[in-house]
Amino acid sequence: MDRVRRIAGLMRGMVLVGGSLFTFFTLKIWADPEWIETIARQDLGLLPEGFVITPTVQWLGALVSLLPLSLGIFGMLQVWFLFGEYAQGRIFTNLASMRLRRLAWAVIGAAATQIVARTAHVLLLTMNNPPGKKVLTISISSTDYSFIIFGVLLLGIAWVMVEATRLAQENAEFI
Repeated sequence: MDRVRRIAGLMRGMVLVGGSLFTFFTLKIWADPEWIETIARQDLGLLPEGFVITPTVQWLGALVSLLPLSLGIFGMLQVWFLFGEYAQGRIFTNLASMRLRRLAWAVIGAAATQIVARTAHVLLLTMNNPPGKKVLTISISSTDYSFIIFGVLLLGIAWVMVEATRLAQENAEFI
């Protein structure tokens, strides 16, 4: 159990640091036009002369980013609470299974909303362009697909945990 507690503490620390950095940099990007320009060129494939960054675009871009960000934070909270359960020795419980299922859905949801957010960001960045110069792109990356597959894998593991928990409780009743 000492090893489980150490791992749980490490994971909770990583969630705290990772969640803080994730939140900070997501919002920092939209506060800095240079970062927006870099992201627009590298990640969205826009040419520097193909978009206009205004304060309205920055605010709306940050708001759009809040959806995948909030799902990411929700997932990290599930990891935080899940490893809190593990640290208390409650590993194969209904609550631990529920946390794992919620994490799985958060990963799937964050991947899906990231696809939508990228599309919305391109629309926002090009909304001030003259007619014929506005851009609409919808892209699904291998990273998006990998996260969706990973979320489905976690969901499968969670369902197996539910069944294992049920069987363990059933076996304990026979003794």
